Amino acid sequence: MIRGGFAKASGQFDEFFHVPSQLRTLIIPNIEKIDYFFDKYHLRADEFENLRSLTLWNVNENYMRSAQFADQLSRFKHLEKLTVRKENGQTLQTYTCCSGEKMNLEVIRTVIYYWFKK
Repeated sequence: MIRGGFAKASGQFDEFFHVPSQLRTLIIPNIEKIDYFFDKYHLRADEFENLRSLTLWNVNENYMRSAQFADQLSRFKHLEKLTVRKENGQTLQTYTCCSGEKMNLEVIRTVIYYWFKK
């Protein structure tokens, strides 16, 4: 079992409860607060081993270009789909891995590079 809960758009997490370790989709309202999320609730990346899809809301584009963003995402070792949305819910970017591919740090950095290549 891992902890889960409801997340407010402000990035604050509350009303935590236990959810099955088979959790396959996670929505995080503000990736910049993910360290806080992991630390406060004593979560480990290996608790998310079945997570395949991650949706991030309200992500600042400059922050997405940072090395810290890629490092934070690399905690989720088995991701197959990453979606980034604006605060209003409009999809900014989506990336789905090829069959059998997982999003390691190299893949994440490459995806981010191509998202912002002008």
